[in-house]
Amino acid sequence: MDDGNTITFTKTGTFADIQSYFAGEHGWSVRTSGGGTNGTLEWDFGSDVTGLFFKLADFDENETYTVDVYDDTNTLIDLGTSGNVYQLGAYINQNGNTFNDKFIGNGINNNGDAVGSDPFGSVYFYFPSTAVSRIVFTVLQ
Repeated sequence: MDDGNTITFTKTGTFADIQSYFAGEHGWSVRTSGGGTNGTLEWDFGSDVTGLFFKLADFDENETYTVDVYDDTNTLIDLGTSGNVYQLGAYINQNGNTFNDKFIGNGINNNGDAVGSDPFGSVYFYFPSTAVSRIVFTVLQ
């Protein structure tokens, strides 16, 4: 759905691969992959977004994501206590706003394009009543 909102994307650091990617059952996504990735992706919403849902999928290559979500007053939301992480895959550790592959790349490969793999290698985020102004993803892989 296009509500007319704009998103400014900013990338810093080194990305082995970053692309717009059709992720099968998940639809269109932003994909980062490859060893040597160490950088940030920032999504700055032109208008604050309420009811925001997004997910990180396909944790199985020793990746670590820190997900810093800011509300409409530019206050960082603590994802460890806020209740906005409502599904954490069995292959993922969470420490506050940081999520990593608990098998350090040595676990079972899961199909990140298939929704059936989400209970293992995905994190679901949902902000039903919090207005979100921006998200900063710090990626290490």
